[in-house]
Order: sequence, then structure tokens, then C-alpha cells
Amino acid sequence: MFKNLKINTKLITIFMIVGLVPLGTIALIAVNSGQGALEGKAFDQLISLRDVKKGQIEGYFFERLGDVNVLSTNPEVVRALEVFDAAYQASGVNSAEYNETDETYGPWLTHYMEE
Repeated sequence: MFKNLKINTKLITIFMIVGLVPLGTIALIAVNSGQGALEGKAFDQLISLRDVKKGQIEGYFFERLGDVNVLSTNPEVVRALEVFDAAYQASGVNSAEYNETDETYGPWLTHYMEE
């Protein structure tokens, strides 16, 4: 089939093949390197997001630790815990003494916790 073609058709076909093979090779290389770059960028973004979230979570727990430290030095909180403990040791959670203690200190502690 190739022998029956004119010389100009043969030359055009050969030049097209010679031009398209490198073009195809370059296209494949570009697609592969582009895919790798996109994957690398996606992983970098995920790592950055992970680090930001880690910082937010650590910040939250450091704030709560600060709250606990402040509350632990508050004389009113110390007194409330002593009274709660005494009421619990004496008659348990479902007793009148414990409920009275909860009515006295519970609203303030609940408000602090909710805020």
C-alpha cells in the first residue's frame, strides 16, 4: 500500500510521523509530571490543614487547662467541691443534703461551664 503512493504523500506521512512521535512523547511526559505536581500540591495542602487543625485543638485544650488552673485557685470553687464531697460521702447523690449543695453551687458552676 505504501509503495503505490506518490512521493509527496510519502514525505508528508513520514514528516507527520516524525513530528507526532516527539509531540506525543512530550505530551505524555507533561501529563505525568503535571499529575505528580498536582498530587504533591494536594498533599501539601492536607499537611497544612492538618497543622492548622492541630494548633486549634491544642489551643482549645490549653485554654481549658487555664480554666481549670484558675478555677482550682478560686476559694469559692474549692469550698463548693469540699461541700459536694462531704454531701456525697455522707449520703450519696440522691440525698437532700447533696441536692441542697447542688442548688447552692450548681447554677454558678453550670453557668461557668456553659460559657
